Amino acid sequence: MKSRQKRKRDLEEVLRDLDYRDLQVRVDMERGRKLFAVVTTPDFDGMNEAERQSEVWGVIYDRLEEEDHQLIEFVFTNTPQEEEEMEREDERVSFS
Repeated sequence: MKSRQKRKRDLEEVLRDLDYRDLQVRVDMERGRKLFAVVTTPDFDGMNEAERQSEVWGVIYDRLEEEDHQLIEFVFTNTPQEEEEMEREDERVSFS
């Protein structure tokens, strides 16, 4: 049985292999249980959320085992501009 850390590394590897320009990937584990990922690329510009999610999850389903899928809570799919907006919002909330 794979450890949760191994599953985290596997997800990172799969996401880093996506064929997108200027790809940025971050995978975090919440309380040692569920995985959250952020995939950022300018290639998402002009795509709706359903299209982005479909592409990314298609690769996850193809390359990872079903047990791995169950540990993934959510994958955010952002453009660089959306990621910057989220970071500014986080900063604003933390200073409030």
